[in-house]
Amino acid sequence: MRTLSSDYGHFGVGTIAALTPAAYPPVAEWIGFLHRERVLEAVGTGRHGPTYAVQIAGEAPPLSRMTNGRCAQQQRQMWAAMRKLRSWKTDDLADAASTEECQVTAHAVRTYCRSLMQAGVVADHGGLWRLKPAADTGPRAPVTSTAFVFDLNLGRAINLNGASS
Repeated sequence: MRTLSSDYGHFGVGTIAALTPAAYPPVAEWIGFLHRERVLEAVGTGRHGPTYAVQIAGEAPPLSRMTNGRCAQQQRQMWAAMRKLRSWKTDDLADAASTEECQVTAHAVRTYCRSLMQAGVVADHGGLWRLKPAADTGPRAPVTSTAFVFDLNLGRAINLNGASS
């Protein structure tokens, strides 16, 4: 995708499917995920649908958030609220991040914050969580998985060995 973006300015789902061993539907789902996460930008329309260009260079984001739309939306909403609040308690962030379309639970907040804490993005000060200023790299919410946190703003996994004390 990066090569096609730099050499030709764009690519389509069909082109990627033709160049890889993957079937068309998973490629379309992956490209849709990258577009929703604003890693790719729709730049036009080709013979077979939209064409895209890479906006964020770097490593490919993990698939973990792609499979659960609600989880992804909750993470985006929590990240936006974290960036505004800078410090919060679990229930306060759940309230601040919730919308009519997508409620954020205290359990979701605890789970996301623990993952971000292991990567050194947030700190827990006796139940008061804080976003570390240097960890606020932009508007795209970090993707969490069991093994690491992926920063979509930087296009790379962050602090793979966990937070240092």
